Amino acid sequence: SFLRGGTLETYSKWGSPWGPWDEERGLAFWRLVDALGGAVDYLFVAPWVRTGGGDLVLVQYIESVRRLDPDASIALLTTEPDASTRLGDIADGVRVIELREHFSEFVDREWIVSHLLPQLLTQLPPKTLHIFNSTVGFDVVERFGRQLRNDSAIFLSSFVTDRTPDGER
Repeated sequence: SFLRGGTLETYSKWGSPWGPWDEERGLAFWRLVDALGGAVDYLFVAPWVRTGGGDLVLVQYIESVRRLDPDASIALLTTEPDASTRLGDIADGVRVIELREHFSEFVDREWIVSHLLPQLLTQLPPKTLHIFNSTVGFDVVERFGRQLRNDSAIFLSSFVTDRTPDGER
């Protein structure tokens, strides 16, 4: 993969002057690249880490990976605008990235699903991608799973399916 940590410092814009949409979306992508620090072995995608039982299971999954593969690089990406309140429970050495820090009127959920995460996961493919109760992550895999599975083993875990048979959330 050609993207690495510190890329943001070497990034320069080209072309016409950028409007606020392009400016903020481009910066959101490069900040995520920098926060991730390069491709990781395991990327967990969850809505947040808060008080639910599913969150405890997520923490245990991450701890299991750390125990079984101690030299692996691990990252957790939270996808909802609500703040995580239990990040202190995440194992040491796990990179935690909260997408809520990048949301704005220009960086919205649909753009994250249709552009930001697919581009990030394609250019910095994790060896293992585990979507854990994240509807954002589920939507990305639903749309781009065929392409993503070329470079990443994909796992989906859900405790609650938040969609009706007609597709409503």
